Amino acid sequence: MRSWNLAAISTALSLALALPGASSTAAEAPTPDAGHAPAANAALQYWQAFALMPSLNKNQEKRLEDSNKVPLDGATLELIAAFEESRMYLLRGAKLRDCDWGLDYEDGMGLLLPYLAKARDLARLAALHARHEIEQGHIEAGAEDATAILALARHVGSDPIVISILVRYLIEATAIDLVASSLPELQTLAPGIMSTYEALPAGATFQSAYLTMEKEHTIRWLVKKLRDAEARKKGAWREVWKNATDRPGGLDAINRVDTIEQAIKLTEDLLPVCDDLAALIALPGEEFDARYPEFKKTTKAAHPLAGYFLTTPDTLLATQRRNQARIELLKAAIVVVRGGSDKLKGIKDPFGAGPFEYRALDKGFELKSKLLFHDQPVTLTIGQEKK
Repeated sequence: MRSWNLAAISTALSLALALPGASSTAAEAPTPDAGHAPAANAALQYWQAFALMPSLNKNQEKRLEDSNKVPLDGATLELIAAFEESRMYLLRGAKLRDCDWGLDYEDGMGLLLPYLAKARDLARLAALHARHEIEQGHIEAGAEDATAILALARHVGSDPIVISILVRYLIEATAIDLVASSLPELQTLAPGIMSTYEALPAGATFQSAYLTMEKEHTIRWLVKKLRDAEARKKGAWREVWKNATDRPGGLDAINRVDTIEQAIKLTEDLLPVCDDLAALIALPGEEFDARYPEFKKTTKAAHPLAGYFLTTPDTLLATQRRNQARIELLKAAIVVVRGGSDKLKGIKDPFGAGPFEYRALDKGFELKSKLLFHDQPVTLTIGQEKK
């Protein structure tokens, strides 16, 4: 596909206006205000970045999956070169404070989020680009990419939707791995990367997701859809119910529903559960861990639809904790690289009683938190992947 730039468009317009019969009104149109600035919505810039991203084949997709480890060989460099135009818009979006993806929450359970996968690929492309720049000694360009990835992550997680927040964490993980592996080179710029990230507006929380998307735009939305369908045509609620609950191994409680009143009651009974989940996930970690098993047991017995329509909070909280630990590990690593391992004594592991554990490696070091994720301690390796 031909890539049109401003000069080409301007030339084409000039030729068109020179043709016989061309409208004089076009030539006489007032010139745009020279001070015009694009709307300060990062999403508009990101969508242009998505549109300019290279189409990926299977091999390139695999390279993106391993963006922090894949060799910077000819095939990877070709992929990086194809990212240049897209990168320009990524950097523009990352510099903006606000991001509105234009979602219509009234789509409810049918809400589409096409930007999530695109944003993750964009972040991985930026990480590849950063590695290449740093390898060439262009440290500032690599830092710029890392900063942009973190901003993209926060912007992706700006809506109170569980999957959006989880993708935010995945994108942040890409940036964390990038900065950690290149921290010896980035050490003078790393504090600025983190301070810029922390100055961004706070992202959405799982608590707000339970109260907004899950309560209002899943549970209440489904109740309204059932009533609206029945008002249009008697019995039409059944199709809405089937579409919302038709999954392999359907629950007996769902299969026994025979009236719209039963369907609405089963659904509306989940409204206070959303409130309970929001309050539960906002608790301190130890209190959540103590209270959740009993809550899960009683909720499963009393509300069979909870597992269908509401997200399980323990897996969300585990992911959130891991992300928090890795951010704190990176901040501690920056201090160590700049001031030595003795500086760790003044940095407390938020998931332990003392500082992070330090272990020297041949090409860097490892920091370890007391937090367990999938029964393994959360760690961060600094510089080990550099050759």
